[in-house]
Amino acid sequence: MKVKSLNRSILIRIAVIFISLILLTAVVIDIYNTLSGTGNWLGELSFKRGIAFLGFAAMSVLILLVIILAAWKWNKTSYLLSKIANWRDKHRWLPRIIVAFLLIIPLWLIYFTIAGTYLNGFYLRLLMLIGMAVAIAFFLTSDTEKFLTSTSMALSLLIISSTFTLTQVYSNVVDYPFSLTWSEGNRIWDYSILFGAERYNYSSVEPIFAFIDLGRQSLWGLPFLISGASIQHLRLWNAIVITIPYALLGWIAFKRIHGNWKLWFLCGLWTLVFLYQGPIYTPLVLSAILVAAAWWLPFWLAIPLIALAGYYAELTRFTWMLAPAMWAGMLYLGDKSIISKQHALKRLGKALAAVLAGFVGGFLLPRWLADTQNTASLNTSGNPIQADVASLEGLQQLISNQPLLWERLLPNSTYAPGILLGLIMAAGPLTVLLIYFIRSGKWQLDWLQKLAIWTPTLAFLIVGLVISVKIGGGGDLHNLDMLLIALVFAGALAWKAGADRVFSNLDIQPMWVQALIVLMLGFFALKPLSSAKSLNLPSERATQDALVIIQDEVAIASSEGEILFMDQRQLLTFGFVDNVPLVHDYEKKYLMDQAMSSDAEYFQGFYEDITNQRFALIVTEPLKIVYQGSDHHFGLENDVWVQWVSEPVLCYYEPLETFKNVRVQLLVPRAEIGDCP
Repeated sequence: MKVKSLNRSILIRIAVIFISLILLTAVVIDIYNTLSGTGNWLGELSFKRGIAFLGFAAMSVLILLVIILAAWKWNKTSYLLSKIANWRDKHRWLPRIIVAFLLIIPLWLIYFTIAGTYLNGFYLRLLMLIGMAVAIAFFLTSDTEKFLTSTSMALSLLIISSTFTLTQVYSNVVDYPFSLTWSEGNRIWDYSILFGAERYNYSSVEPIFAFIDLGRQSLWGLPFLISGASIQHLRLWNAIVITIPYALLGWIAFKRIHGNWKLWFLCGLWTLVFLYQGPIYTPLVLSAILVAAAWWLPFWLAIPLIALAGYYAELTRFTWMLAPAMWAGMLYLGDKSIISKQHALKRLGKALAAVLAGFVGGFLLPRWLADTQNTASLNTSGNPIQADVASLEGLQQLISNQPLLWERLLPNSTYAPGILLGLIMAAGPLTVLLIYFIRSGKWQLDWLQKLAIWTPTLAFLIVGLVISVKIGGGGDLHNLDMLLIALVFAGALAWKAGADRVFSNLDIQPMWVQALIVLMLGFFALKPLSSAKSLNLPSERATQDALVIIQDEVAIASSEGEILFMDQRQLLTFGFVDNVPLVHDYEKKYLMDQAMSSDAEYFQGFYEDITNQRFALIVTEPLKIVYQGSDHHFGLENDVWVQWVSEPVLCYYEPLETFKNVRVQLLVPRAEIGDCP
């Protein structure tokens, strides 16, 4: 036995050294690729960056030597660690301060210094994650006889993932006047229309068209009820909206059991980082919160809440209309067995009533209101209500109105892991755990309960995969939103059935279960850490210079004709550019949607206005005629944009000013028009 144990120990040490060698080699390559292209002193490195690279390489070699020494001289290493552990156990307040610094320093380097621009390689970030997780777990370990435990490692990774996720979101709360992302500025404009339409110079009796659903518009538009709301206030509200409800769903679904407040609080953080892997639109999360609350409330309160959840979900996206009903069925049927039990009919009746309430709110009520209000085929967002979406013909039309890019299920340039692998990483460990709970008897289900839980989950998977491969999608997992929330509810059912004890006593569970939970939380932490970066905004002077020129050119063009803000409409929303009559047609996101649908009928009006040079000035993102193909990030979406928008516009308009640093271009009519398509 001793020989076997010794051989196993040697194999583990060799494996650790070998993996460390591969990872550190990849880190050195990462750093070189990041710094290269600046000179020819050392390969393609400038002298300064060459010195920096050699420093990183030397540090990597030093780390490898330390790992080899620690692994091979484990007796001396364990003796040193035991001394540090004794100090840790005697001064519990000081390790907590060290943990705080281990979190703050990487956050500060990545988000708030120039170092974050260079420390961005995937393998470097992976090394940072491993180092942070192990160090923090060491100082969080409460077992005086151990250096690390699975519990402390899991807690460390959960803290890292939630901290980096929240920092990533709240670091965007800035007063920068231009759009932070491709669609952020125009999306803010969409939000403003419901409660802040008076901000615009608009005299037509025709309602202002905003390409957004009422569910999102009413939620994100709430700050516009305050007259002085600024762009920074809107970004703060956005940060709150896309974080707090996620955690709130976890705190409601995983109701506190056995008085363990800490574990219950961590369930909220777990739900936050699990769902942020989508990420998921908040209205669907709010609908899920209503269903989760209904599950715990008296039944007479539950029914209207489930109906409201269905109605609000459909108000946002008609593809969500049955999700609350199906979640309610999962919770009410999956909670307690009703087969051969006393009062079985009563429990079954409650479950069916809950499902029916969700169906009425999500399917029947919106269509009844549409009929009574004579709203024809459009809701307030301008999106089709799709009354026939439940029919085979309606579903076929929904699926076929835009191309399906099935290759995005596999690794691709738009989403590196591909939808399938990304989903396996995001939800695979949880799914395996749920199956383990069932097979081990920790979560006992009869055939009806299994049917109630896994049937809607499978349906959500199929729908999510199909929507994910539609052109314009597939850049992340957000179209698998109903599935991810269903898995949260499945986890809550298992939790209530007794699986919470697995997490309360993680260190005594089978080793593979401990490893799987740590791996799951490791995936959660890797995503925000690997994508973390500073905003890297233009200087304040460059921003103001661009804004002043835009204001001046808009003022000049106003006397010559109409001005189209195809992009950057938030400049009108917050008065960065004022006294401009609003042209609400031809907003960038809507143009892109019609381009992806190849809607020639819609573009006829746009082309007439462009060929007649209706607009004295067009404010847009920089347009260029470059076809990319599927080998580029959203390359196919770029190509339809170039075909339907960039080529026609640039044939009749030419750039007056292009501000690459703020991603804005001013176009004016061409004096001489060539041979246009």
